[in-house]
Amino acid sequence: MAALDAIGWLSLERGYRDRSGGVASSIAPTAVLKAKVTEAGISLTDFGRIEGEEVILFSRKVVTTPDGPARKELVEYQDTATLRDHRDTLRSLNAFQAQADITFLDDGLGMVDLQNRVQRRHFLCDAEGQPDASLGGRLYGGAWQNLQRHRRGHIRIEGGPVTLLDYSAMAPRLAYASVGVEPPPGDIYALPGIDPEHREAVKKAFNTLLCDPFTRKRGWPQPEDSDPRLPLAWSVPRFRDALLSRHPALSHCLGRGLAKQLQNTESLILIEVMREMKSRAVPILTIHDGLLCQSPKASEIEVVMKEAAQSITSFNIPVSVTHLPAAV
Repeated sequence: MAALDAIGWLSLERGYRDRSGGVASSIAPTAVLKAKVTEAGISLTDFGRIEGEEVILFSRKVVTTPDGPARKELVEYQDTATLRDHRDTLRSLNAFQAQADITFLDDGLGMVDLQNRVQRRHFLCDAEGQPDASLGGRLYGGAWQNLQRHRRGHIRIEGGPVTLLDYSAMAPRLAYASVGVEPPPGDIYALPGIDPEHREAVKKAFNTLLCDPFTRKRGWPQPEDSDPRLPLAWSVPRFRDALLSRHPALSHCLGRGLAKQLQNTESLILIEVMREMKSRAVPILTIHDGLLCQSPKASEIEVVMKEAAQSITSFNIPVSVTHLPAAV
């Protein structure tokens, strides 16, 4: 990319991350490249995916400077029968998605290439930096995943509008399943002493303590400007006490860096849902712990999602249904 930027074919804007958040790197064609594309008669139909591209990836975090942000790098791994099975399964699911009738209604906000449908499973490394297929495994890829939420209502599956289905409080419920305990009834994120209006901030703090690989004693992570925040009086110790007063069964789950394990279980559930819907010839578009589906199929797929979660975790995980505004 840097070389194409240097010769004036691409405009490369490098991303950055700081205490206020960050911006992803981006590229855009220059007038020079656009002219060359037009001159050569190139169109979108001339582009495609490499046959047999790798869909099972492993990555680890690398810190290049003591004060700098961590970055992810891909790592080589030894293939196994399990990974070959994961690869074959995902390639079969991708092949089914490739043939599905999935389109996007122009919303005037830029092109969305829904021919970009290849999904990959991103596994992670253990504490020693070694690839571990029991860690991570989340599904990434597909143009719909990075599409802003307000634009997803313009997606059409088999010509019809879509509905969003996602597992409710997935991370805490998977944590409960990992210790073999049923969660208390009601909203998991309702904690004593915290007003319900701060629910989104409670959710973020709850998941932070589940994902931390250490016992956090003070100071929440530096939030981005748009992040929900707890009231100033809610320090880490006070919040942990409130959390454990309602969820004592999770006392041994906090500060153990469970994110990698929980994401692995999450991915197994979503893969099972995709396999079942493929057997029924019903396309779905997964978004980590949820999916977009044809609106008339939402009730059927909701049942499949619940059954898949029950099969893999032995616990019930509720599914929320969001009917997206129908674009015209």
